[in-house]
Amino acid sequence: MSAKKLSKKQLEKELNSIEGTDADTLAAEIEVELSAEDKVKAAKERANEKIRRSKVSSGTISMYLSEISQYEPLPPEREVELAVRIEKVIKQQ
Repeated sequence: MSAKKLSKKQLEKELNSIEGTDADTLAAEIEVELSAEDKVKAAKERANEKIRRSKVSSGTISMYLSEISQYEPLPPEREVELAVRIEKVIKQQ
């Protein structure tokens, strides 16, 4: 439960609502509030983890793209030639 600053009116209102309630009901209300706060906290943690993973992934992809951009792509004819040579080597084994 997070601490809040309350005005005098708000404090009086809270006190009046507490005075008319038994301990079990108050405990249940507090449990619900804590449960909701835990859910929010867990959701924030999951979101932060996704953001962190996304940054890592995008950094890795950027690095890969940067590295491969340093080389000229093979022309299609050269790709075919290399594929044929590789197949020949594989068949010889």
